[in-house]
Amino acid sequence: MPGTQQPFKIVQSGKDISRSLKLVATRDFKKGDAISPLEGKPISGIFYHTVQVGQDQHIELTNDLVYCNHSCDPSLIFDTTRMLTIALRDLKEGDELTFFYPSSEWNMAEPFSCVCNSSQCIGEIKGAKYLTKETLSRYFINEHIQQQHEQTKTI
Repeated sequence: MPGTQQPFKIVQSGKDISRSLKLVATRDFKKGDAISPLEGKPISGIFYHTVQVGQDQHIELTNDLVYCNHSCDPSLIFDTTRMLTIALRDLKEGDELTFFYPSSEWNMAEPFSCVCNSSQCIGEIKGAKYLTKETLSRYFINEHIQQQHEQTKTI
């Protein structure tokens, strides 16, 4: 809508622009608030900037959510059933917007070592396929990931 403030903006948090972009809230949000639609175009394959929205479905994000970083103590939910991003807790203007990548990703295209520094940090981020049911139970997990986990895990 014209004149409507975007709910987030991209900021640079370090000298290396390729590794220091993040998304921050442009206003306060209450826990449970819908922040933004989860928009993207369907794409075949798994890539660094895609989001898994079904067992065999991925989208390439078509807005600035592509700069939403991972955290093991996330501030957002990427709800792929409702195709919305939701505040996981009360957020203040300027707070970084993050989500737990394995909540939507079964097997990551580019695994990485997490640097979130959370007391809950799981270390290596490779996708939900590599996590126990106990670990996943600490997070919001999308339905397609829950289904895949139930189909493949016996723990």
